[in-house]
Amino acid sequence: MSFDIALIIILGVIVAYAVLINLYTIFFQLSGLSWAKSRFQVISLLTNSGFTTRESEVITSNRLRRKLAMAVMLTGHIFSIVIISLFVNLVFSFDAQQVSESIWIIAIAAISFVVLLIIIRLPKINEAFSKMLKSASIRILKNKGKNVLTVFDEIGEDAVCEIILYGLPEFLNEKRLEETHINTKYGINVLSVIRNRKSLKVNASTIICPGDIILVFGNLLNIKDIFLKEKIIKPEELTNKENVINLLDNYGDNAIVEVQLNAVPEFIANKPLSETNIREVYHIFILSVVRRGNDVLIDGNTRFEQYDHITIFGPYNSIKQLFITSRNQI
Repeated sequence: MSFDIALIIILGVIVAYAVLINLYTIFFQLSGLSWAKSRFQVISLLTNSGFTTRESEVITSNRLRRKLAMAVMLTGHIFSIVIISLFVNLVFSFDAQQVSESIWIIAIAAISFVVLLIIIRLPKINEAFSKMLKSASIRILKNKGKNVLTVFDEIGEDAVCEIILYGLPEFLNEKRLEETHINTKYGINVLSVIRNRKSLKVNASTIICPGDIILVFGNLLNIKDIFLKEKIIKPEELTNKENVINLLDNYGDNAIVEVQLNAVPEFIANKPLSETNIREVYHIFILSVVRRGNDVLIDGNTRFEQYDHITIFGPYNSIKQLFITSRNQI
């Protein structure tokens, strides 16, 4: 193997090593550890330096984490062998004349490596990369369809957690936060709610829906028990067919409103958008439609389905009258 090829492979291995650190960190986060603890344990395991802190107990006491730890240790050994072999090859294949002839290839590889490291550290790129890794991690761990809990930080027995809600605990179904007593009964505070990539204002009247991403603070054991172990209701299992209407913002008599269609109103059921006359008759504009977590292209042929999340703009009173239970059909 030539010197320049060996060097390029080493740079590629370093990039792969960095990606694996982030991937395994997310794996451990999805198992319920904070980001800081997860990253420390992953680096310790990958570099074969061992993990002798008291935090090691949270690894050895959990079956999934033990399996992950074994995978990380095996990966670390493999990378150590590969990197050592490549460095040995690099030393023995060193030829000053060959290096001088291939200096431009080596320079391009080195510059590309530095540029790549700078790019992936940019906030937006890093956030998108982390989301992609998290999505891949959920699929690998076969966690799709279950609520996903990520621990951001731990403070004693309490923690700040992000939860992707594929389903709802029974006591949250169709209830305002003040009715759930989640704070007084369980000691859990809902800090933020993200719906359809938009952050909602959290108050006593907020209703949490399947598909939301919520940030909570409280006792970690209670959070896990409620959002992971308690009976979870999937959207298709909801017995209450009333639509959930959330006011996002208002402009006089008009408002931006999000509606969860647990039942499709008669005037738009089984009709393409062009035939509903919703804009001409009711002066209501459809801003977005999200179906099973994916954006739907809005045009004249768009049809509404049960459990769609739609964002609309128009007279608030008209919106409420059109989407109330008495006008719905299942």
